[in-house]
Amino acid sequence: MPPAEHQVATVQFALQTFGTVLNPRSRALPSAAREQGWRDASQAAVPIAGMAPSLRLADCRQELAPDPSGQSALSHLDIIISSSPSLSLFLAVTGLEKCPSTPTPSKSRALTNLIAFYDKVTCLVDVGRAVDIVYLDFSRAFDKVSHSLLLEKLMRYGLDKWSVGWFGNGLTGRTQRVVVNSSFSNWQPVRSGVPQGSILGPTLFNSFISGLDDGIKRTLMKFADDTKLSVEVDTWEGRATPQEDLDRLDEWATKNLIKFNKDKCKVLHLRKCNPGVQHRLGSTQLGSSSVERDLGVLGDNKLNMSEQCAAAAKKANRMLGCINKGITSRDKAVIIPLYSALARPHLEYCVQFWSPLYKKDVDRLERVQRRASKMIKGLGSLPYEERLREPCSFNLEKRRLRGDLVTMFQYLKGGYKEYGDSLFTRSHMEKTRGNGYKLLLGKFQLDTRGRFFTMRIICYWNNLPREVVDSPTLDTSKIQLDRVLGHLV
Repeated sequence: MPPAEHQVATVQFALQTFGTVLNPRSRALPSAAREQGWRDASQAAVPIAGMAPSLRLADCRQELAPDPSGQSALSHLDIIISSSPSLSLFLAVTGLEKCPSTPTPSKSRALTNLIAFYDKVTCLVDVGRAVDIVYLDFSRAFDKVSHSLLLEKLMRYGLDKWSVGWFGNGLTGRTQRVVVNSSFSNWQPVRSGVPQGSILGPTLFNSFISGLDDGIKRTLMKFADDTKLSVEVDTWEGRATPQEDLDRLDEWATKNLIKFNKDKCKVLHLRKCNPGVQHRLGSTQLGSSSVERDLGVLGDNKLNMSEQCAAAAKKANRMLGCINKGITSRDKAVIIPLYSALARPHLEYCVQFWSPLYKKDVDRLERVQRRASKMIKGLGSLPYEERLREPCSFNLEKRRLRGDLVTMFQYLKGGYKEYGDSLFTRSHMEKTRGNGYKLLLGKFQLDTRGRFFTMRIICYWNNLPREVVDSPTLDTSKIQLDRVLGHLV
């Protein structure tokens, strides 16, 4: 079965399961038809940076967005979904267990998305192919979902009429207005948008766009409203196919009453020998870029991740500056938690994907932790290695290795196993020293491929002792790993 058909079949099965669990519970819910008050919402316009303090109603009427509050019927459904273990299957197959409409995406989902996509890209680049990455972005995607089309798709995927009726009751028949300086606009109907701020928003949105990749010939990956497409452009056939895929995507968007923000859609041309093919989305020529942000990570056309390293170090140093100026105490019990919570996450968000390639980038990241350790009272005059003994335990390079191995455990035996089966190949040699779960290391020519996560981690994994690899749980594996980590670097 083709991947697109398999995905649709999986979503249909999940929605049927969802309806089976929801149906008996939904009959016990209070009738939403009696609760008319929550259908009418007043929104107060809040000035943002760069907006004049004095607002007019005319400035706000065109910016009406679905009101996330007061959705009583859907609030009941949100509670049911959150409390029902049987619906975890529905959330798993839709690929969203945490609302991606928040500023920071779910780290695990973002990481698996990036690694799966760029593993294929680095393979193509390593064998000399010229690759373009097309980054696509929907315009106000969560606000533009048509209610009628969404309910039609839920019915098509197998959700029963009773459950669809609850969704329809919560989504349709709503109106809202804008309040500015005690002045009210006229009531306007809300015909689109999914409930945001709850588990239902991303779940419904992902069901709505599940058919986006139907008929797409090239590698396409989705994460909430962010979509990317990789294409080989070093042959005439390769240059024609991506345009066909882009035409299909634009046709799908038009058919489903949703628009791409074409100003934000960019093309990244990889390799110096790239012919720089111009791609078109509808009638708009897509602009090219040398650096593009993908799920919070900066990627450049050289795939060396130097731009991301510089950006991460800059953000972390900025947070250290805030801590230094805002906190008078230099006690270890104060500085370490603040550094761990505010600064270090910038250095480690999805770092398994963008681990530094060059020594200069390794040193740039390490200088941040050097600076943080000097802020602790009584440690400023000690060498860096001694400052690490008690407060931080590991330097950042060793922490990255630890994170790589923990992620590897997840891919082979943990929560990412469904993705690991396609990324790694297990060695079936009967006589193996050390652990019995060794992997095959493929060949590579370029450092961008050899230092990518799926390649660089294999030697370290194969050298792990059996007690780490055979741990029954992730927590046990971490404990065993910390005991042997000092011998791996």
